Amino acid sequence: VERASGMRVTELLREKLWLPLGAASEMSVTVDMEGTARTAGGMSMTPRDLARIGEMMRQGGTANGRRIVPEAWVRDTVATGGSHEAWQRGTMVL
Repeated sequence: VERASGMRVTELLREKLWLPLGAASEMSVTVDMEGTARTAGGMSMTPRDLARIGEMMRQGGTANGRRIVPEAWVRDTVATGGSHEAWQRGTMVL
């Protein structure tokens, strides 16, 4: 993700997810022993900001009148229910 975007995972999440959601607090991402972000999990946030993600999902990927993630991604994520195949495709439930 970092190579493709040219950004650190935390910067990318902040720009593409956190700020558009209107998150009230900072989030953190756990890293491995080499300092690489663990993108398959490990985000820490307040319950209120987690609820913002849930509301965005409930609204089909929009928040504050803005498209955050594709609606098709939300449908696929919900339909798969977090199956092993969903994790392989990168469409896991948040």
